[in-house]
Amino acid sequence: MLLMCPSCHSLVEMTEVTDGKVRCPLCRHEFAAPTRYEPEVLGSSSGSSAGSKSTDVTSRPASAAAIAPPLVAPPAGAASFSSGVNRTDSASASGTRLPSPPLPEGGYAHAISITLSPTVVAWAPAVLLTLALLCTFFPWVGMFVGGAAVYRQTPWSALVGTVSTNYSLAEATRWNLRWLDHLHSDWGLLLPALTTLVLATLLAWADRSLKVVDWHQVPPLARFWPYRRWILLALVTITAFLLVSQTLYGLGMERAVHAAIVQQFADEMREAGDNSDKQAIVHYRMEQELRRYNLEYTLWQRLGVLAVLLALLSLVVDTLLQQRGTLPPPRLVLQY
Repeated sequence: MLLMCPSCHSLVEMTEVTDGKVRCPLCRHEFAAPTRYEPEVLGSSSGSSAGSKSTDVTSRPASAAAIAPPLVAPPAGAASFSSGVNRTDSASASGTRLPSPPLPEGGYAHAISITLSPTVVAWAPAVLLTLALLCTFFPWVGMFVGGAAVYRQTPWSALVGTVSTNYSLAEATRWNLRWLDHLHSDWGLLLPALTTLVLATLLAWADRSLKVVDWHQVPPLARFWPYRRWILLALVTITAFLLVSQTLYGLGMERAVHAAIVQQFADEMREAGDNSDKQAIVHYRMEQELRRYNLEYTLWQRLGVLAVLLALLSLVVDTLLQQRGTLPPPRLVLQY
C-alpha cells in the first residue's frame, strides 16, 4: 500500500499495519492507516425474503449498479499514479465532489527536510583546519590607506615581533613611528596556538587517509590511534581558545600602537588628574589619534578564527553521530 507520510511528505510503501496505524520508515512518524474498501454487490430481491441478500452475482439485474469507491484527490506535491481509469470523469459522471487535499500537521502547506550527512561532518574538520592554517600566512591586522596596507602583520610575523611595510605608502602617510619601539613578540599565545593548529591539521588528515591502514601493525600508532578523535578534539579546543584569546588581547602591532598613543598622552592624562571632564577630553583625543592609523583586522583573521570554531563544532557533532550507532542521521524539517 503506497501512502504519503503527513510528517515528512514522502511516498512510502507500507506493508505492516499495527492496530490501525503504520510507521513511516524514513522519519519514524506514526499515523493512522486508511481502511481498505470492500465493495458489496446488491443482489436481486426476487425469490428471496425481505431483508435477505443474494450472493449470486449472475442473478443481479442489469440495472443494478455497484457502489463506487470514494474518490480522493492525491495530496498536493505528491506524484500522480495512473491506474488506467479517468477518476475526474468518473467523479463528474457520478456527481461526487473530490475533497480538497489534506494539509500537513499544524496547518502547514509545505515542508523542506535537511539531513545531516555523517560523511560531510566527518570530512569537515580536516578541510576547515587546512583553511585556518592557510589563513595564518595572510595578514590578520594592518594599517590601511585607500584599501592598501601600509603596515601588516601575520600570525607568524607576530610570533617573532615583526611587521611587513609598504615603504612607498609609508613615506606618503608620515605617521608617527614611535609605535615600532613598543612592538614585541606574541610567542606566549601564538606559539602554542600555531603548534596545536599544525598538529590538529595533520591528525585530521591522518584520520581520514589512514582508514585503509592497519594501525595495529605500526607500534607508534597502536598506542594512541584508538584515542585519536579525543586527541584531535583536545587540540582543536586548545587552538580555538588561544586564537580567541589572542584576538581579544590584540596582536603585537595593535598593542604597540595603543601603547604609543598612551605614552603620547601620558602628560595630559596626569594634568587632568581626577577631573572627569578633562579625562574625557583626553580619551577623546586618544581615540581620534588612534583612528588616524586606520588600524583594522582583516578578512583573513575572521575567516581563520571562524574556520577553527567550525572545525571544533563539527568534531563535537561527529562524536555525537558516532554514538548513535545504526540509527538514521538526524533530519531537520522546516514547515511553512
